[in-house]
Amino acid sequence: EKSSKSHVSRAVLELCLAFSKYLSNLQNGMPLLKQLCDHILLNPAIWIHTPAKVQLTLYTYLSTEFIGTVNIYNAIR
Repeated sequence: EKSSKSHVSRAVLELCLAFSKYLSNLQNGMPLLKQLCDHILLNPAIWIHTPAKVQLTLYTYLSTEFIGTVNIYNAIR
């Protein structure tokens, strides 16, 4: 069942980003990180309904830190 779009906030985004950083540092975290990226971070259906500032934070992270982190980049290629 779908939840309310109001639940996707900046706090939720920051938790997702922190979790992706945590998984990238785990020895066996890459499969989970790939799932996080595929189903949450890179899913436009989730983020299209968030405020512009939240989207900007996400896309800034994806275009800088995310791509710059070798572990994360190799996991999703």
